Amino acid sequence: ADMTKLSLESKLFLVRRAISLRASELFICSFNSRTITYKGQFKPDQLFEYYLDLRSEQCQAYLAVVHSRFSTNSFPSWNRAHPFRRIA
Repeated sequence: ADMTKLSLESKLFLVRRAISLRASELFICSFNSRTITYKGQFKPDQLFEYYLDLRSEQCQAYLAVVHSRFSTNSFPSWNRAHPFRRIA
């Protein structure tokens, strides 16, 4: 594909995909010019303690999605965590 003709979002997607294929130990939640995606393994009540920028008055959030996974048969790991790249 001719990179000069692609939109910024398409370029970012291709870069994220290329990195994901080459570095299996690295996980990029999102590579988007308009949205910040946070990911962490913590309890929901720890969200604002972990991501301090969410406390800022300059932070404007229109949507927040929090997923809590409770499992008794496995230990939490990054490769099992849901990426939330797309929500149907």
